[in-house]
Amino acid sequence: MQGNAYSGPRPYWPSGDFVDVSNTSIPVPSRVERARVRLERAVADIEAAAKARASLRHGAAEDLLGVKQALAASQVENAALKDATDDVLLRLDDVIGRLRIVLEE
Repeated sequence: MQGNAYSGPRPYWPSGDFVDVSNTSIPVPSRVERARVRLERAVADIEAAAKARASLRHGAAEDLLGVKQALAASQVENAALKDATDDVLLRLDDVIGRLRIVLEE
């Protein structure tokens, strides 16, 4: 018997024809082909990760823009409230001054 010869029962197709399994015609990928496939998968994974990261950066940039706009709006509102507080302070000082005059009379 030869080293790689099939030693099991002789397989037959349903038609009754003998199937020679000792010399298969299924191509076995070479090491280079397997490495190329792994490389293509790795490159695809890296590209997907880069796209996801770019998407996150874009989202972070939009969030930062929103925060900057909210800060600017808050600063405007703060300035308006400061002006209103200053106005109320002047009016209160005026009322207190008039009350002192009335109470001294």
